[in-house]
Amino acid sequence: MKRLSFLVEPVRAIINKTLYAEFQLKLVNYNEDAINIFNEIKCEDCFIFMEKVPEGLDTEDINVEHISLNELEKIKFIMGMSEVYE
Repeated sequence: MKRLSFLVEPVRAIINKTLYAEFQLKLVNYNEDAINIFNEIKCEDCFIFMEKVPEGLDTEDINVEHISLNELEKIKFIMGMSEVYE
């Protein structure tokens, strides 16, 4: 199995006892609790791989990319994590 890696390692540092990371990626399987977490802890960019944007998701002040896919290999291809589209 091919291991995915970054072209350049992301910047990480501890500033005033707080971990700083250049970016964070969160993958969440949809359920009602996920909506509450996303509404509480906002992100800058949100990629939604579902038929429709879930009701109750607060999308104000965030960039939403809605892609109607649910097959992992297609999602990996679109995100640039795989070179093969099946």
